[in-house]
Amino acid sequence: MRNILFICYGNICRSPTAEFLFNYHVQQRHLSSVFHADSAAVGRDNIFSDGSGCGVYPPCALLLRERRGIDCSAKQARLLTAADYDRYEQLLVMDRQNYRAALRILGGDPLGKVRYLGDCIGGGEIEDPWYTLEFGKAFDEIERAVVSLLDSLK
Repeated sequence: MRNILFICYGNICRSPTAEFLFNYHVQQRHLSSVFHADSAAVGRDNIFSDGSGCGVYPPCALLLRERRGIDCSAKQARLLTAADYDRYEQLLVMDRQNYRAALRILGGDPLGKVRYLGDCIGGGEIEDPWYTLEFGKAFDEIERAVVSLLDSLK
């Protein structure tokens, strides 16, 4: 199994959208026995004291459901851990802040596994719709990027 991890600040918008869209396209191509994606946060804002996390932010969950029929209601935000470096073939971040924080949490990137998801479509960062309120734009960019990533991994 080839495991991919998507990373953003809170694990409630961009990274779960990437996780679910990647897994959706994997399933559409009948590659579920080959690839699997997960997602994680570099920030603790959406993690509760008992270790559980918030669900996918409603505008993102709505887009996943309406555009692709994806139910993400069971997803809970989780923190990136140093152990994730060994568990995943690639760790894809959304922006510079995520990149720096991920390297700090992971203890570096000696194998060159950490990169920007946006690089899959010719640009580095995918803006955070939490601030821009452009959830549809982020969804479209993320979908193009995960499809491109999947094409490159096959």
